[in-house]
Amino acid sequence: MEPPNRDWLLAYPDGTVASDEADDLRLEIPHGIDPLDVLDAARAAGRVVDFGLDLPTLSQLFLDAADRTRDRAGVR
Repeated sequence: MEPPNRDWLLAYPDGTVASDEADDLRLEIPHGIDPLDVLDAARAAGRVVDFGLDLPTLSQLFLDAADRTRDRAGVR
């Protein structure tokens, strides 16, 4: 069995493959990239059976905001 072609991911160099199992690909997409554009690229490359979004939790948003505040204050 030949592995699926993932060349379409090259259009999203800032994206990260979180997991790549037999028929399950999970991506981490940075802010500014439209997930529907990623879906369109995946569809153009082959059949997409399921698509969903895992939004950040409230605690993840808080930690990201706190980290940015620390960076602006010059504290590390």
